[in-house]
Amino acid sequence: MRTFESQVAAGIQWLDEHEPEWLHRIDVTKLNMAIAVLTDEGCGCIGAQLGRDGNYHNWKRDHRLGIDELFSLGFDCCSWDMEVSQREWKNTIKILRKQRGK
Repeated sequence: MRTFESQVAAGIQWLDEHEPEWLHRIDVTKLNMAIAVLTDEGCGCIGAQLGRDGNYHNWKRDHRLGIDELFSLGFDCCSWDMEVSQREWKNTIKILRKQRGK
């Protein structure tokens, strides 16, 4: 079984390739891995924040991502420990922004 850290690392590599501006578009203060459709306040998971109409389900369909890929890339919220998933994504995004000067 892959660790949360390795799943998030794989997700970042995938995002860098398929969503080149993703790091600028994610609002870490509103990142909530349990929310698949953006709220009125703009809270949502990675896919919701990047997806058309603020919808994770549209985003995963647009990229033709199946459940196995979503899980291995750290995007499948349902099978994760939400608290750990969210913390790992937020911490990693903050580190990447410092490293990449974003």
